[in-house]
Amino acid sequence: MSTFVGYSANEAKFLSLAMMNLEDAEIGAELTLTWGETDGGSRKPQVERHRQTEVRVTVAPASYAEAVRKMKYAAVASATRAGRPPSPGLIRGGPLPLRRRRRRRPRATWSSIDIKDLKAPVFACRKYCARAVPASPRQKVEFQMRFETDVQGAADHGAYTGALKTLLGGYSVELTAADKRSVDLALDILPKGTEVFVAALPNSKVADVVATAARLRRAGLTPVPHIVARNITDQRALRSLLAQFAAEADIDRCLAIGGDRDRPAGEYSSSLQLLQTGLMHQFGIREIFIACYPEGHPKIADECLKDTRSRKLAIAARDGLKVTLLSQFCFDANPIVRFAETIRQESVTAPYRVGVAGPTNRALLLKFALICGVGNSVRLLKGHGDLAAKTLSGETPEALLTEVADAAAANPALGISGIHFFTFGSLAKSVQWAEQYGR
Repeated sequence: MSTFVGYSANEAKFLSLAMMNLEDAEIGAELTLTWGETDGGSRKPQVERHRQTEVRVTVAPASYAEAVRKMKYAAVASATRAGRPPSPGLIRGGPLPLRRRRRRRPRATWSSIDIKDLKAPVFACRKYCARAVPASPRQKVEFQMRFETDVQGAADHGAYTGALKTLLGGYSVELTAADKRSVDLALDILPKGTEVFVAALPNSKVADVVATAARLRRAGLTPVPHIVARNITDQRALRSLLAQFAAEADIDRCLAIGGDRDRPAGEYSSSLQLLQTGLMHQFGIREIFIACYPEGHPKIADECLKDTRSRKLAIAARDGLKVTLLSQFCFDANPIVRFAETIRQESVTAPYRVGVAGPTNRALLLKFALICGVGNSVRLLKGHGDLAAKTLSGETPEALLTEVADAAAANPALGISGIHFFTFGSLAKSVQWAEQYGR
């Protein structure tokens, strides 16, 4: 009998407390469950109307994760050696080599639904009830159940396929040198080799940005500093900046952008001018990221963006620089996919990495969206209250990236090569979600 349903992000499965006959509890055995209640529900107001159906289940050990089982066995053994009773929580999680008090009933543990086997969004089943067939109230053990049949309202859902995992396999993140907390966190939680973009704000000190890049490099990460045209006074300053990055952080890639200053600090006002100097490859830069705008730029016309992009690609080819296009973040998948289709029609072959906003504060996200010109996405959210509430309340970008992943899987010619998270000071939330689905 299933008594509770929840979701384990670590296992990417729905889990359910459940009980079954002891004689049927052979590991690997396939049984049949009746999922749902008779007559479509009960008097309980929290149980939604539904259709009862049969599903197959597979018996498995508990706790479900092997690492958890080992940890609990070790904890129980340690408690036994110390002559103290183990924590009840250790017993509750799964079968352990302990003698229980006779009046204590064996506790059920988590069972699991493999979301790859479901053909509908799994949250639709959260308030359903499952009954094992047969079931005995006297003999109850823990088991894991895997759903392999359809559920009413079934529809393929790309979030639970390999498309999203493939897209997130090589994600990158962005932070600022001033955000010391995120920098420290990046050193601890990011997988080795992850590309970490270091933004250079108008008030950022060069020494701080260089020092942050150097810390990331020493930690085994791959720093990608922003080289901001409007923050650089002249060619001498550009040479000095590139030399520092090369000497202290061994930088071999960067994001070349114009910047947000209304008035340039010197003679440069666009990233095109930086590339025209030819200095990048002289200081060890082998790859550049070029910003692109699926929904347009608030201050630059689309034709100008297209022309500039074409000239940048030509200069990069001349200097032997690898190019990746990096998009501004959006809340809608349609402009992301349309932009990919457009650049491929223009014979642009550079990989296209999609920028998305990681979970963060609603007010902060809207502020940046307006500054960055994410106009169509904001208008979309205004017209869809539920979507706006989820997107701007710090929830994950799963729905957006699922659409992008499905499009990329259906049409590899789009050249969508990965995901870039704008973390806005909430690095941990972005990394946690990306690791669950991508690595």
